[in-house]
Amino acid sequence: MSKKKHLYIVMCLILALVSGLVAEPEASLAKRAASAATKTKKISIQAGKKKDLKSRAIVRKFFGKKALAKGGKKIQWTSSKKKVATVSKKGVVKARKKGKAVVRAKYGKKVIRFRVTVKAKKKTKTQSDADKTKAPSSTAPTSATPSSTAPASTAPAGNGSTETTPPSGDKPGVTGPSEQPASTPTPVPTPVPKLERPLKELYQSSFMVGAAINGSSTDTAAIRHEGMAKILKTHFNSTTLSNLMKPMYLLDESACREAAARDGEDVTEVDVKFDTCEESLRFCRDNNISMRGHVLVWHDQTPEWFFKKGYDADNEYVSKEVMEKRMENYIKNVLEYCQTNYPGVIYCWDVVNECVDFANPDTTDGWSCRTMFNGKTTHWYQTMGIDYVYKAFEYARKYADPEVKLIYNDFNVFQPAKRDSICTLLRILKKKGIIDGVGLQPTVLLSYPSQLKGDSDDSFETCLRAYGATGLDIQVTELSFEIPSSMERSEANLKRQADRYQEMYELLLAMDDDNGGPCHITSVSVFGICDDYPLYDNHRQCLYLWNKDCTPKEALYRIYLLGETYADTGGLTLSGT
Repeated sequence: MSKKKHLYIVMCLILALVSGLVAEPEASLAKRAASAATKTKKISIQAGKKKDLKSRAIVRKFFGKKALAKGGKKIQWTSSKKKVATVSKKGVVKARKKGKAVVRAKYGKKVIRFRVTVKAKKKTKTQSDADKTKAPSSTAPTSATPSSTAPASTAPAGNGSTETTPPSGDKPGVTGPSEQPASTPTPVPTPVPKLERPLKELYQSSFMVGAAINGSSTDTAAIRHEGMAKILKTHFNSTTLSNLMKPMYLLDESACREAAARDGEDVTEVDVKFDTCEESLRFCRDNNISMRGHVLVWHDQTPEWFFKKGYDADNEYVSKEVMEKRMENYIKNVLEYCQTNYPGVIYCWDVVNECVDFANPDTTDGWSCRTMFNGKTTHWYQTMGIDYVYKAFEYARKYADPEVKLIYNDFNVFQPAKRDSICTLLRILKKKGIIDGVGLQPTVLLSYPSQLKGDSDDSFETCLRAYGATGLDIQVTELSFEIPSSMERSEANLKRQADRYQEMYELLLAMDDDNGGPCHITSVSVFGICDDYPLYDNHRQCLYLWNKDCTPKEALYRIYLLGETYADTGGLTLSGT
C-alpha cells in the first residue's frame, strides 16, 4: 500500500472517531434536557383515599418555591382517567376505583407525571340488619347539628317598612300544575347514616355543594342562627345571599339624592352600601366558603327612584345614555368593593336574573326579552330596551376579576319554549365573549316537572342536555322540592320529597362531564337550609334538607348516602339516565 493511501485511511478513521465523539454528547445532552423537563414518579393509593401531591418533596424540589407560591395555583394538574383518579386544582388526588391513571403536573415547560395505581378499597364490617333497616326519625339524635334558641325577630325591610313575614324569594311565580295528594304505598325505611363526612367532601370530584343564606335583614340572616350557621360551615363550600345582596339593599338612596342635589338631575354617580351583606361576606371569608353574587341586574327588588331624574321616584325617567352610565357605575362599585375587601370570596355573579318571559316580549334578537312585570313595563326595559341585558354583561366583564364567572340565572328552565329562548340568548352572549355560565333554578314541586330523568321534551335531563350543548358552565342555583301547605307533611310525602332529591342528584352526577356526561356542572345549591325558617314565627314551608330544629330529614340522608357511594366507589349505576 502506498504511503499516500495509508495516510488517507488513517485520516478517515480519525475523522470518524471525532464525529462519533461529538455526536454522542449532543444526543446525550438532548436526552438529558428532555429528562430535566419531565419527571415520572409512581404512587399507590387505596380507593376512596386522597393524597396531596403538591406537598410531596419531588414537586417542591422539581418546580421550586416560586411555583408553590400562593398555594401552587400556577401549577396545572390533569388526570388521564377521571373514573380511576381525579386531581383537584390544588394537586389533591382522589382515588375513586381500582385501576391505573397518570396524573400530570405542569409548570412552565417542566412536567411531572405520577403513575397512579389505585388499589381496591379494603372491606369493612357491614352494618347489622337492624341498622340497615332503621328508619329516620323526624327528631334525630341530639348529636346532630344543634338547634338554636335564638328568638324570631321582626326585621325592618330595605324600604323602611316592618316585615313580619319572610320574603317570597325571587320568583315571579313558578308556573306548574297544583300538587294533588296521591295514594302512596307504605314507604321503605332509609338507612340512617352517621353523617361523619360533610356533603362538600362527598361531591367534591364533581361540583361544589351550596345552600343559601336566607333572611331579609341582618337580624334574620341564617348565619345569625347557631344551628344553621353550623350546618353551613360543616356541609357546604358555596352559598348565596337569597336577598341581602340585591340592588334594593345595596343602593344608598340618601347618598344618591345628595349627589343629585349637587350635580343635577341627570347625575350618574351611584353610591352603594354593604351593611346588609358585610357580615355574610366575613363569615364566608373566615370559614373558607365561596359565595355566588346574587344579583346585579333584576327587574324586581330594584327601586324605581334609581331610574328617575334626580333619583326621585316622582320624576320622569332618565335617558338611555344616563341609565347606561348609572348601570355601569353600579356594577363597577359593587364588584370593586367586593373584590378589594373580600378577594376571592365571590366566585361568580348572577349578572342578569330572569329576563326571559313570554308576556308581551321583545323578540328583536330572536329570544323573548321580558318587558313587563306585575302588569307594568319594567324599569330596565323602559329606560334601555333589550340592550340592558347585553350592557349588564359588558360592564360586568369589564370590571370583574378574570377568574370570576359571569352567569345568566332563570327559573322554569325546563319548559321547552323558555329553554329554547334562554339558549338563544346564551349563544348571543357567548359570541360576544361576555358570559361564562347559566344558572338553573329548579324550584319545583313533587310532581312538576313530571320527569326529571328521561328524554321527554320537558324533562330536566332534556333541559340539561340543551344547556350543556351551549358549552357554558352549568350551575344549579335554587334547588328545592316543595311539599305545599295544601298537602299533609306525612311520612309518605316526605319520602316522595326524598325520592325527588335523590333522583335529581343522581341525574346531575350522571350528566356531569367529570362522569362522562354532556354538561360542565360546577355547583349545585339548595336555596335554603331548614324548613319552617327558624328565624320567623309561624312560617310554614317544607322545601329543604333539615327540619326547623336543624335535625336531618330523609331527603338529606338520601343525598348523603348517594354521595357516600359516589365518593367511595367512584362510579354510579343509575336507572333512567
